[in-house]
Amino acid sequence: VLSRLMELLNEESFWKAVIYSVFRVMSGVMLSVLFGVLLGILSGINETIYELLNPAVIVIKSTPVMSFIIIALIWFSSSVSAIFICFLMCFPIIWTATVEGIKNVDIKLLEMAKIYRVKTKKIIIGIYIPSLRPYFISAITTAVGLGWKVTVAAEVLSSPRNSIGISGFGFTFFVDSCGYYTQFFIRRNIRFFYEEKSGHEKRVA
Repeated sequence: VLSRLMELLNEESFWKAVIYSVFRVMSGVMLSVLFGVLLGILSGINETIYELLNPAVIVIKSTPVMSFIIIALIWFSSSVSAIFICFLMCFPIIWTATVEGIKNVDIKLLEMAKIYRVKTKKIIIGIYIPSLRPYFISAITTAVGLGWKVTVAAEVLSSPRNSIGISGFGFTFFVDSCGYYTQFFIRRNIRFFYEEKSGHEKRVA
């Protein structure tokens, strides 16, 4: 396995697969953060929006990821499908954490800020952001780990060029057990790196 690892590290196609897969994961996670935070804030301050979005989030959480992958393959190209699946699976995590952070803001602090006519900008920076931070960092840690798993799964089914998922499937197809276990080791360590980085930020915060 170690000798196969050294061979893979010297292959240009291997690094292309890693870079493209990481790009897909990061694209999906960033999209989920963008829409999750925006819609989460709106849902946290407006009960009507929350009631509209909550059923959809529950459906996404309860539906097997393979079902969404098949639908995504009908709608999008192979590469975009992996990004879409990552976004779709991570969105409920970010949205739920943002809603919880907004709803758990200290009401007494908001009332005091209102009495003393504190500017909205200072309320956001001094009250809302500190309340959201622990929820958001925890959600990011979970989303990155989940995003990596579902993106690789989507790559296996959608077969985009330059992807870890299809490369790993190739090792299995050609009964290259050393190559498969080597790539599994690499995938696990990339995922571990992102989870540890997110976890470190959580501890610092």
